[in-house]
Amino acid sequence: MDRLVAVVFPFKAKLISSKVRFISILCTWIIAIAVHAPYFYTFRLVPYENKTYQCSSDWGPAFDNVETHKGFVTATFIIFILVPICLLAIVYATIAWTLKTKQQKTKEQLSCRQRRRDQQHKKIIRMSVAIIIAFVFCMIPLLVFMFARVFLWNWKEPPICAFRTVVPFIAIFMLHSWSAVNPCICLIFNKNYRDGRKQIASFISSRKTLVEEGSRRM
Repeated sequence: MDRLVAVVFPFKAKLISSKVRFISILCTWIIAIAVHAPYFYTFRLVPYENKTYQCSSDWGPAFDNVETHKGFVTATFIIFILVPICLLAIVYATIAWTLKTKQQKTKEQLSCRQRRRDQQHKKIIRMSVAIIIAFVFCMIPLLVFMFARVFLWNWKEPPICAFRTVVPFIAIFMLHSWSAVNPCICLIFNKNYRDGRKQIASFISSRKTLVEEGSRRM
């Protein structure tokens, strides 16, 4: 939304102040905590084969365990995965269309500063779109597996052995790989990230050289 206002409504960019950003970030954490708070109630330790304990979801006697969990998973998916992805697609499509229209209408009238700013916006949009696509790609395996387990198998063991071992591992691996994919995309699309990485590498190399020289003198 910050990028949308900066590109589409540049004269209103000051409305998104540091206070607004702080409140937005704070609300993000509060909503995330509130949505996942029911897990503290539903997940409980239950006996398993009289030997160990496993953490199982149980909504209690007041709810239909299977149907309630299905509704919770569906609502969570729609509100926090499907809707945000659609909104992001609409926002970045609007930004891209605005930049393209602006460039076509005022290509000759734009100053060097404005052109550099538009080029910077385009680079940021490319990086953001790549991040969204990578996020969706990393999330899809887990979402498909979760929906299959909840709606197709009713939380029972999958009939195929691969869906008990290989597929869950791949889904979880893809989910956690997002933490590594995100900075890699930033390094590819953003020159500032690459320059920062070079500076860190240069600093580490210089420190290593100083330590080696100090060791030789000692």
